[in-house]
Amino acid sequence: MTSLPKAQRLARGVLTIPNAIALSAAAMAPVLAVVLNAPAAVPAAGAALPLSFLIAFIAAALVGNGRAQLPSAD
Repeated sequence: MTSLPKAQRLARGVLTIPNAIALSAAAMAPVLAVVLNAPAAVPAAGAALPLSFLIAFIAAALVGNGRAQLPSAD
């Protein structure tokens, strides 16, 4: 039985404040895209807006699943 590799950790002092801000902004970007695009989509979609977001979620999940199934280049 093989042992699992030891967890790798980020070395202390590697990230600077601008790096941390950029990582935080990148993590918040998908949520901000949904929140800021929803009001703009209401005139076009109307009451079907939740359905359109559900369809977009399903499409994104299928693409993500398809990408996860591809063999890695490692």
